[in-house]
Amino acid sequence: MASEDKIRELIKNRMQDVSSNCLLTSCRVWLQVRDIMSTDVATIGPQQTMALAANLMADDGVSSLVVVDNCAVTGIITEKDFLERVISKGKSPVDVMIRDVMSSPVVTVVPEMTVLEAGRIAEQRRVKRLPVIENGKLVGIVTQTDLIRVLTSYGMWRDISEVMTKDVATIQRDATVAEAASIMASRGISGIVVMQANQIAGMLTERDLLKRVVAAGRNPAEVKMGEVMSYPVVTIPPHFSVFSSSRVMEKMHVRRLVVEDNKWLCGIVTQTDIFRAVEEKWRQEEEKNLKSLDESDTCVYTVGLDGRTTYVNPAFLRLLEVPDKSELVGKSFLPEKFWFSQKEKAQFLKELNQGTIHISDLTLKTNSGKRIDVTVYSSFIKNIHGQVDGSQGVVHDITAKKEIVTLKEAQKALAASEERYRRITEAVTDYLYTVRFASGRPTETVHSQASVAVTGYTPEELKKSPTLWLDMVHTDDLETVREQVSRCICGQDCAPVEHRIIRKDGNVRWVRRTLVPSFDSQGQILSYDGLLQDITELKVAEQVQVQLLGELEQATEELRDFAYIASHDLKAPLRGISALAGWISTDYGDKLGDEGKEHIRLLLARVKRMYNLIDGVLEYSRIARREKSITVDLNEVVSDIITELGVPSSIRITVEKPLPVVTCGKTSVKRVFYNLLSNAINFIDKEEGKITINWTDEDTCWKFGVTDNGPGIEEKHFERIFKIFQTLSPRDSVESTGVGLTITKKIVEFQGGKVWVESKPGQGSTFFFTLPKEQKQAKTVKILAAAGVD
Repeated sequence: MASEDKIRELIKNRMQDVSSNCLLTSCRVWLQVRDIMSTDVATIGPQQTMALAANLMADDGVSSLVVVDNCAVTGIITEKDFLERVISKGKSPVDVMIRDVMSSPVVTVVPEMTVLEAGRIAEQRRVKRLPVIENGKLVGIVTQTDLIRVLTSYGMWRDISEVMTKDVATIQRDATVAEAASIMASRGISGIVVMQANQIAGMLTERDLLKRVVAAGRNPAEVKMGEVMSYPVVTIPPHFSVFSSSRVMEKMHVRRLVVEDNKWLCGIVTQTDIFRAVEEKWRQEEEKNLKSLDESDTCVYTVGLDGRTTYVNPAFLRLLEVPDKSELVGKSFLPEKFWFSQKEKAQFLKELNQGTIHISDLTLKTNSGKRIDVTVYSSFIKNIHGQVDGSQGVVHDITAKKEIVTLKEAQKALAASEERYRRITEAVTDYLYTVRFASGRPTETVHSQASVAVTGYTPEELKKSPTLWLDMVHTDDLETVREQVSRCICGQDCAPVEHRIIRKDGNVRWVRRTLVPSFDSQGQILSYDGLLQDITELKVAEQVQVQLLGELEQATEELRDFAYIASHDLKAPLRGISALAGWISTDYGDKLGDEGKEHIRLLLARVKRMYNLIDGVLEYSRIARREKSITVDLNEVVSDIITELGVPSSIRITVEKPLPVVTCGKTSVKRVFYNLLSNAINFIDKEEGKITINWTDEDTCWKFGVTDNGPGIEEKHFERIFKIFQTLSPRDSVESTGVGLTITKKIVEFQGGKVWVESKPGQGSTFFFTLPKEQKQAKTVKILAAAGVD
């Protein structure tokens, strides 16, 4: 297999002057499958057992075996097949035959296919390994690792946070391998993060299962995660680029990286994620390039080694008045009916095979027979090895001018055409520049036209004064920029930096600078490409957001303090009234009479109600305080509440089916169930009270219901009962503050759910509420933390 250094050297050498050799219809000159495939392919017969396959894969350190029967490829066995079709099914590898579980038929490629085409096939068919077939025989294999190594060598600076998987599967260290295998199989993943409480302890992969469990003959149900997991885990921050992440995987010989931000597990990125990102990037660039050519007014064509046309753009079709490209593509350039002179055709095709850039003046006919005069600028195109791969051309209609141009003018026109092509295919929304080096010193800079929009300086001004780009940097940020450039030149990781620049007009702007270096085989810097993005508006928005969040947090805290102080001051006189009423009842009870004692009882009841009301208001004001979301078993929560409530013997509470385990604030969800159950108990007017708790799984949330056989509620009161201090019964008949349902509503909505009631008078009521499976509160905490707000 070609080494990484050899691949990068090939790409670097062929990209030095890609303008003259690259296909007009391609963004890059691509390596072929034969350049990167491994010819030492591990194989096995279909009659062998999976136990033998596990031992072979473990001993050879490979992740797959190609199944060959009588020299023909009939299937493939991978680590995933062991996980999904053997381990997770509880089968013994000794009893399972290769032919019964192998993946078949096998997706294959040919050696002449480009790596981009092979990558597209692997992505579309969702496979990580492509056996290479030539003349019906297995000659090699290309893996996802090989394709990633090549595709990222062409450059990829997208942040890893944009492609990572945020929904990370985890399992505790003391769990069994069988449990982990079940999770991995059900979710279709190849690895699971092992946790020790809230800390990352290790990683279990398909390879660990194969090598340390299956090949070792151990029972997955008896093996703990801590015995076979891989550790320590290789982690990266979310701002790492796709390119850098790929290099870390290759250096550490791993196929997945845990993304960690300040010791917080925020995602996982696999080879498949990186592969999809780079394949999608280059596919989009190829599509953008073809779209640019399709929209161009310049007539473009390409011809293969066999002399047949491989591409024509719409402008070329319009020039010849051809309605469908099938009349030209796949046929010899050009078919007979488009030539006025067969002698001129023969001469042109002869010159086309000479291997030099040349200009030809031709007289052609359109599809309708109209005569046109054209000038054709053609050249050979070569593959990444420098071998001729066909020819390309640009055609200009000179019918109106009908004048012969000199060779020098034609060469200038060809150069202008190629420059226009490069401008079409390049993304120029950001300021791009290149700094070239000789003997370790900068010698030349090249700047795109977008420099004017970002800096106010033209490319000519920047090129004339090589240090101007550094002089623009704000003095407080100079050290940061110098350090980034220094790390880039030395071949160290040079992550993007954000800093300020002073534009030509004196305005200060924020920019994000990304550098991509290129080195020779001795590690000496050849050049680096810079990308400067104006992020001023984003910075301003971030600052405003942080300021507003800070002001909101301060105002909220002040409101909470006020509620606490007010409640404390209000309770003091209530305690005095209660004590005084108690003394009167004790000291003068024999003189008060029945009516006086009743008045004292009502006074004490109202004092208690006021006391509870103050507690309710204080609790309502504290709801917005964050409570850490944890795993909560609702069966335990409801059982504790029923015990606390002291349910009368005349009322029966039934839980129709075991409640789920959810992720939320335990105190908050306990208060919701407590309020709903206590309300149901207080308002039941039947001799035999019935309260039922039920729930359903609504995909994105849990839906709960508390049903009673009480008096019911008229529909016109449905909204009123959730407002603070609102009750439907007289205060003295049912003890209620009118705060409980308001607190319930606020808690549920703060968790990201909703609450409502369904009821008919005389038929009882059902109070419903939902809890999202992914808590919005957790998202809010992450946003606030990112903004630096506690």
